[in-house]
Amino acid sequence: MIIIAGTMQFHPDDRDAMLEAFGPIQAATQADEPGCLAYSFSADPLRPDTVLIFEQWASAEALDAHFAHPNFAKAGGTIRGFRRVGGSMKKYRVDATADIIIDGKPSTVFP
Repeated sequence: MIIIAGTMQFHPDDRDAMLEAFGPIQAATQADEPGCLAYSFSADPLRPDTVLIFEQWASAEALDAHFAHPNFAKAGGTIRGFRRVGGSMKKYRVDATADIIIDGKPSTVFP
């Protein structure tokens, strides 16, 4: 599994309009792309310029297919249509997952 997480900063007057324009791309990516487990771009409630990004892909192959998909090109074009002023995104390869709550208590253990 691969996780992409990060932020993008936009001019505060552009952030909400960018998210509105991006909504159909989010929906299409989740609906049309095999291996897309989550694809979310959302407003940070504490920073009026910031978009929070969270993507979850079943495999590197699914993410490679996303990079070649028209949705990815459309996403880039949409983002470039607004005044982006910063941000950072990273990919993470996940080798284990587990519930956070085990026996009613939060846990850092991967059983």
